[in-house]
Amino acid sequence: MSDGRQINGESLMQTITGFVNTEDWPAAREYLDTHPELLAEEADVLFTATIQQAESSGEDQIARLLTNHRDLLRACRAEGVEAAFADRDKQPDLFDLLAHNTIAVLTGASDRKEYWFEGVQQVNAQAKENEIAPLVALTGAILSLLMGDAPAKIDVALEGDFKACWERIVAGIGE
Repeated sequence: MSDGRQINGESLMQTITGFVNTEDWPAAREYLDTHPELLAEEADVLFTATIQQAESSGEDQIARLLTNHRDLLRACRAEGVEAAFADRDKQPDLFDLLAHNTIAVLTGASDRKEYWFEGVQQVNAQAKENEIAPLVALTGAILSLLMGDAPAKIDVALEGDFKACWERIVAGIGE
């Protein structure tokens, strides 16, 4: 950081985890406002190392989630925070992937259901490992859908982008 403070790696990892765990992009913006250390080079290095670890472990969807957040921070450094967050609403993300694929396998591409189920299980497991509670809840609800539960029978408390993704899935499957 430019003010000469040392950044503790463990503390920085907790801050990164908190940033990735925010409910939606407005909450991420607020989180960034209170944690400017996320814009430091050390944070970018730690994000990149964590992404590489996820990729080498075959955790592609978690790697994409982390990459999405890291790239947002890079855009904040390059373009400014306001411009980067304004662009965020225009980009597809993990929520689009989860909603699109879940709707597709439940409304027509049933031959891909087993493959998608395994993918969602992997995301759920990695979300648990990385303590991304809202993603654990969302993917758990999606797994219930894929196992045949009706949306009305699935009790899931979500907020922000996670809730919007769930609502999009429910609307997309027509229940």
